[in-house]
Amino acid sequence: MTIPRSRRRSAGNASHVQAGSGRMHRCEPTLTLWGETRIRTHDHGDLSDGGLMIKKRSFKAGEVLLQEKSLGENAFIIDHGRVEVTERVGDRDVHLAYLGSGDTCGEMSMVDDKPRSATVTALEDTKVSEMDHDGLYEALQTDPEVAIGLLRALFERLREANTRIQQLEAASAPSRSTEAKPEALPTVVIEARTAEAKTALPGGSCTIDRFPFRIGRVSHNPLVHNDLELSDSIPWQISRHHVAVIVQDSRVGIVDRGSHLGSKLDSTRIGGEHAPGPVFPEGAESTLVLGTNDSPYEFKLVIKRG
Repeated sequence: MTIPRSRRRSAGNASHVQAGSGRMHRCEPTLTLWGETRIRTHDHGDLSDGGLMIKKRSFKAGEVLLQEKSLGENAFIIDHGRVEVTERVGDRDVHLAYLGSGDTCGEMSMVDDKPRSATVTALEDTKVSEMDHDGLYEALQTDPEVAIGLLRALFERLREANTRIQQLEAASAPSRSTEAKPEALPTVVIEARTAEAKTALPGGSCTIDRFPFRIGRVSHNPLVHNDLELSDSIPWQISRHHVAVIVQDSRVGIVDRGSHLGSKLDSTRIGGEHAPGPVFPEGAESTLVLGTNDSPYEFKLVIKRG
């Protein structure tokens, strides 16, 4: 979080995948639309960790943690439980994301004074750690691991915003990376097709069943934010923040996250000098190449439904 990656997740939360590192490789994607951080927190009361105050709060199922359009300067790190993120559109609530243990919400209050952009509601009894502006400033000095976790979430929000701006500039239809309800979510299997891809992805395949799923190059930079990290060597084909597998309106898509060389999904280029997407495969199987057209990092995407 350089804090070793092994400290960024608790032993019971092995949802991050790092390929090509010689460590245990598990493919259990995490739901991270609003900024997944997996921050270390504490299990007892309000406390001071080297001078850092973190308030512990509990919410019962149905209680609202954050209300859309309300003002506030606090962010929550979910210690236990599950919440839903929704936005009011007209006379209905539009589902944006589900968040669970280790995820953050409300982090944009750390950088602006605008009203909340969405409502966060507890789906079950939920425990959180609460931090405000002063707490973040204090964490930068006394507990960098907590501060870096929140900063990683903020950087990811900026990358997502930049992608949306590029979509508008390319005159593509504005789209929101909304998440389908769990019962409608497909499963995506990534399979390595080349020797280089198999080296980058030990085991040769990875199953994804939660979205968005962020893919990038192995890095020890604590602000890098990926669910799957692939090994690469100079000259780099894979960027640290390369692509994300998303689900939008029940369709699986690939969107660029600011990569240098871009990618190719079947015959369509995204990222680099091209529009960031998203691009949606037409069939159940597609080919994803990370980097240039002749990049050795070629993978097959298999979309399974039902």
